[in-house]
Parts: sequence; C-alpha cells; structure tokens
Amino acid sequence: LPSYRALNSAESYRTFFGGGAKWVAPKVSKVECTSQERCNVTVDLGVLVVAPGFGTKPIASTMFETWLKEDGQWWYYHRD
Repeated sequence: LPSYRALNSAESYRTFFGGGAKWVAPKVSKVECTSQERCNVTVDLGVLVVAPGFGTKPIASTMFETWLKEDGQWWYYHRD
C-alpha cells in the first residue's frame, strides 16, 4: 500500500524476510474476494532453504495473502 511504502524503504522490506530461503515456482491457486476492494489469495510454492542440511529440493509451502484495491490499483497488504 502507498501508506506502507511511505514509511518503509524497499531495503527494509527485503531485510524483513532475510536471505536464507528462495521461492521456487510460485503459483496463485485460489482467489476469494470478500468485496470489490479486498481479496484473499492462496499461493502454492516451493521454498529452497539456503542452509546446510536442507538439501537441494524445495519444500512445498502455501502462503495466504491479502490484496487491497486503492485508487484503482491492487496492493499486497503487509501486516507487521
């Protein structure tokens, strides 16, 4: 959202997640809109953990996101 971007730089957002994992083949699997301005999105993906002992195969994972429409544009809603 623009309000989040006004308070947080791209670098601070990136460091929030760290560098120990990498997304592999993310795919939107479901979208449910509760209104014309709010949708809940399910994303299936693999997570490749970059650390000793995790191997080279991605771990299957699912993410649940909320997207909000503001001023005609869709934005990912990030909760701290």
